[in-house]
Amino acid sequence: MSYAAQERRIRELAAKIIASGEAPLVIGFKRNPQTGRCAPAFAGSEAECSALAWDETCGFNLAAYLNEISGRAAVVMKPCDARLAVNLMVEGQLDRSNLVIIGVQCTGMTHEGRAAPSCKVCTVATPPVYDYFVDENGGGDASVTAVPIAQKAGAENGGGRGVMALTPRERREKFNRELDKCILCFACRQACAGCYCKTCFMDRSMVDWRSAAPLRSDKETYHLTRMMHLAGRCVGCGACEKACPSGVDLSYIGSAVRDFIGDLYGYQAGMDPEARQVMNSYAVSDRQIGFLGGE
Repeated sequence: MSYAAQERRIRELAAKIIASGEAPLVIGFKRNPQTGRCAPAFAGSEAECSALAWDETCGFNLAAYLNEISGRAAVVMKPCDARLAVNLMVEGQLDRSNLVIIGVQCTGMTHEGRAAPSCKVCTVATPPVYDYFVDENGGGDASVTAVPIAQKAGAENGGGRGVMALTPRERREKFNRELDKCILCFACRQACAGCYCKTCFMDRSMVDWRSAAPLRSDKETYHLTRMMHLAGRCVGCGACEKACPSGVDLSYIGSAVRDFIGDLYGYQAGMDPEARQVMNSYAVSDRQIGFLGGE
């Protein structure tokens, strides 16, 4: 993986898009000299495109901006960003004609100096949709579409599958330990491109005299309901865990739900803009799995 070559190609493509008038704005990343990490950046001129950056710290999911922009824009997208864009297209939230995708091949990002947990189990290396493509060496070869699971350490037994191997009591204990860290600040919700409801179900029942120390039951209701709302939609980008100020690790639940959806329906979220989302479609032949595990 040559980040320097990818960065040069992204700058070239961004400048070309601006110069040709294909889009008046490019959303990408710019290096922050104070932190040494990359942060979201907006380039509206060729000169600003020359400052766009790309490296292993570009973990922020730029799909979070897609519901906020008006008009046509170009966006630099990793596979998980592009998959969320596909979700928004399928759900009628995004007009594909207003989006120019610079798809960048990716085999994992870092978070706080370590490999991001979500990237450890990700097997999609190439964006499923793009208008311009940047491969791992800064070229345009899109022949590699996925990283085999065998090459991703922990992909088979990590995430949701590892937790499901525990006993029900052990799973409950782990869940409670994570819930106890949560302060119910909703940062995970705000960082998620899949959470775009104008009014969240949690906000509808919010009262002014709510305790500053939320009950575990409130936190359990929030996290489990949110995960069910994301069933068949979550792409495992890890934006939620990166945004959490308390270090709550509940991404494994999302991973378990993705595994369940994949095993049951053979569906992977955000991979095909022509496919109906699995939870928004029904066929008589669908398997019917009960809560207790029976057909």
